[in-house]
Amino acid sequence: MSRKMICALGQFKDSPLQKIPKDWDIVCLKDEINVLHGYAFVGDYFTDSPPGEVLLVPGNFHREGGIYFNDNNTKYYQGLIPDGTLLNNGDLLIVMTDLSPRTLILGRVVQLQLPFRVLHNQRIGKIVPKLPDTWDKRFLMLVINSDRVRSNIISNATGTTVRHTSPDRITANVVPKPSVREQSKIADIIDTIDAAIAHTEALIHKLKQIKAGLLHDLLTCGLDENGELRDAIAHPEQFKDSPFGRIPKDWDLCPLYYFAQRKKNSFVNGPFGSDLLARELIDEGVPVIYVRDVKSGEYERVSTVHVSNKKAKELSFCDVQYGDVLIAKVGDPPCDAAPYFSYETAIITQDVIRIRPSDDTDTFFLVNLINSQITKKSVETITIAGTRKRVSLTEFKNIEIPKPSLEEQRKISSILREQDRKIHSEEAYLKKLKLQKKGLMHDLLTGKMRVNEIKQ
Repeated sequence: MSRKMICALGQFKDSPLQKIPKDWDIVCLKDEINVLHGYAFVGDYFTDSPPGEVLLVPGNFHREGGIYFNDNNTKYYQGLIPDGTLLNNGDLLIVMTDLSPRTLILGRVVQLQLPFRVLHNQRIGKIVPKLPDTWDKRFLMLVINSDRVRSNIISNATGTTVRHTSPDRITANVVPKPSVREQSKIADIIDTIDAAIAHTEALIHKLKQIKAGLLHDLLTCGLDENGELRDAIAHPEQFKDSPFGRIPKDWDLCPLYYFAQRKKNSFVNGPFGSDLLARELIDEGVPVIYVRDVKSGEYERVSTVHVSNKKAKELSFCDVQYGDVLIAKVGDPPCDAAPYFSYETAIITQDVIRIRPSDDTDTFFLVNLINSQITKKSVETITIAGTRKRVSLTEFKNIEIPKPSLEEQRKISSILREQDRKIHSEEAYLKKLKLQKKGLMHDLLTGKMRVNEIKQ
């Protein structure tokens, strides 16, 4: 016997959440769950490296759901472990304190599933159903993570820079409650989409790793006349020593500014201080590019401000045109580069660098060269520590990197573009999956789409 999921329109009734299926209940979370505070572990025993038990903290919660651990957000506890503070796989956990600028994780719920033990730290709530036989924990997680409930939690939070919620504020929410059987079917559907999302994310990560390895080979071996990687072992006479190891003998080692046009203002950052005032920013006109618009390998404008055409002419020394290269002067690490392939002229701000490539420089090649480990290692040596890591324009201009002929640059770019095409294809599919999930969650959690199981 096989199983098939089908969706059908159901009969509806009025409720505080507008119309819901007649066979669903509307419940207040205070009658359904307890939210238990974590333990206030002694800070003297915190450490950034093993040994010790891992502490689960708000910084481990991802803005898009799930939890993660890396060198920057993993804390260990080396003191005595009080009873009842070890969490178990399957526990539902909710963020009760959020330091992120846009309250991206407050009220977000995850179901714990880890290969190692973690401690229940304060400001993480543990959700415990009062009637566990009437809830599928996966469905309970979905309804609390819904846009409506999270918006309520965020709007009722206290604090300004640091936002806080509480068990009472969380449990004041009302949610729909289908039969536990229907809850499980809904959760199964979302789990299937989540699995497809996780698979696609893993594939994108793998493709990016392949590109990074390919980029390293291309920037150290180069391509021969047949478009194949040169072989330093079989043909050592074709290579020479450099600060980056062996590189093709016919490549130049030159300062980064050699990749720019030999003209004034071909390698600049944006205006300082009074050259661009906040009151001169307007809603329409010539776009203004900020550091947040420049990602590694991709220009994606999220900023919305502009300047007038008159102001843009005053700042023409830092304008951006088709084929230019944009670099984020600040970041962790700084100097992510992106190509500007738009025909709309724009203006950069102080923390963005613009390079106008010379006639013997391929824009796409230069972007990948700047984003490569070869250049990143040089950038590390000139990075200025502070609240935000940054580089000085003068020092950045003068870092030495290899420069092949224009013909070879274009061959390398062609190979890298094909790899990027594969990555972008999977990223587009991932975006589609996430939109499908969002739409399905809305329809399934409101009962607009009913799920039934039919045995054949």
